[in-house]
Amino acid sequence: MCNDFTLSHYIDTVNLYRDVGYKIIQIKDLGTLNNDDKYLLIRHDVDLSIKAAVELAAYEHVHNIITSYYILLYSPIYNTLSPTNIDGIRQIVKYGHQIGLHVDSRFETNFTSVSNSMLVLGDICGTHIETFAQHFRSATPKILFPSYIDGYWDIVNARFKYLSDSSMNWREDCFCQHLDKYRRLMVLIHPEWHVFEGKRGNIIDRARDIEMSRIDRDVTAWKDLQVKYLEQFGKIGINA
Repeated sequence: MCNDFTLSHYIDTVNLYRDVGYKIIQIKDLGTLNNDDKYLLIRHDVDLSIKAAVELAAYEHVHNIITSYYILLYSPIYNTLSPTNIDGIRQIVKYGHQIGLHVDSRFETNFTSVSNSMLVLGDICGTHIETFAQHFRSATPKILFPSYIDGYWDIVNARFKYLSDSSMNWREDCFCQHLDKYRRLMVLIHPEWHVFEGKRGNIIDRARDIEMSRIDRDVTAWKDLQVKYLEQFGKIGINA
């Protein structure tokens, strides 16, 4: 069993697949597949950290790997709408990766709410969002929206074998152990497990600490902006 959750192992494994003839594709490429080629589709669910996602996206870009990132709008850990995280998501797009909506069906409960979230995320990215993947699929109400590409069911229905590192636990061993076993393979990789080092609990704490540091920076910047605003009217010192 392989438990190597490192960037180098991830990239090396992807390159092994490429070396034996796999084409690396994104979710949007589903309609262009044929029966002769071998395909590796990499999906990233951004559960904990936009920062980790940006770091992984940059690393992939250097190695000419294109993937699909699914972003939460309802995250208990990161604020998707903060300026810092908006910049991060836009950087992922600049690296050539596809963005999808990571749906939390406890809050995005129907077609209208999912469509609205896609519009918000699309405005952030400057791209059209056409795909979603359900967050905590086994523990939240099931959703199906045939109008959009489902980042799980539509891939499985296209005869892809699905492997996941959810909760830093490969259910069927690391995808490095499945080389050339399947002609179509979808791998779910969560950025934080491979970018940050340490055990699962420590990684979750680090993601939290990164976001808290961002809040501290943004609050300080906001305070400075308030001071500059008051200085325009000679009011500095009043109720400061």
